[in-house]
Amino acid sequence: MIKPDGIKGMLAGAAITIGLAAVVGTVSAGDVPKEDRVSYNNVKVNVSGEIVEFKDERGNKVNPILIDGTTYIPLRGIAEQLGHAVAWDKSENIIYVKESDSGGMTHLKSETVRNQELEESIKKVIDLASNELKETRYYYNYIDLDGDGQNEVFVQLVGMFVSGTGGDTGLLFRQRNGHYEHIQSFKLVRNPIIVSSERSNGWRDLIMEMSGGGAEATQVKLRFDGKNYPNVTDGLKMADGEKVNGTAMIWNDLAEDVELGKGLYLK
Repeated sequence: MIKPDGIKGMLAGAAITIGLAAVVGTVSAGDVPKEDRVSYNNVKVNVSGEIVEFKDERGNKVNPILIDGTTYIPLRGIAEQLGHAVAWDKSENIIYVKESDSGGMTHLKSETVRNQELEESIKKVIDLASNELKETRYYYNYIDLDGDGQNEVFVQLVGMFVSGTGGDTGLLFRQRNGHYEHIQSFKLVRNPIIVSSERSNGWRDLIMEMSGGGAEATQVKLRFDGKNYPNVTDGLKMADGEKVNGTAMIWNDLAEDVELGKGLYLK
């Protein structure tokens, strides 16, 4: 028998039943704690004739579990197998699920929890003095860009030492065994950073605004070339009114954050 706190820990990543019914509530009846019977039972999931495996954002295998006769499986894994896109907004504690080709945009505010390991990786890349780091804010979101089931991390750095009239510094990291491996740096980044549902060489296209220097603001598409994304200035200019489906990351009002004293600062 497993106590309720143990069950909550196993379900912390959010789960749904095989019938895709939403799971809401706690493992208690009123104010009386209740013990539930939990097992693994080697449950396999077949989607369109193929047995699929589920992994967490670090690439570790996640097994379906049974609680009192009901089977629970990872929400992201089954939704993506059924052609749905999943986005997790930690700041609002909301999971967004929608059909990948259904149109529209999912908006994600930056994560609000300080990530010490990510901060250390950022500092190795930008090489600023300690007093300059204290004046630098960072915004970040997790998202799977290459479709391997493991999230990448996009970071936007804001401050006098990392920003200019054309935009801010962007960094892209890959998660590997709990560490953050730097993939690429960007200049002239303006939020939100749109992650398109379209892909180039297996990686989702990025869409950013290009402006500054008196030029009229325009959206450009950055397509992965097999090794890297192009610079913002080398992006493919998008036509006016061109439809975009995907996820808009770092959907924050940066000026308002300064006024309210919000944001994470490097130390």
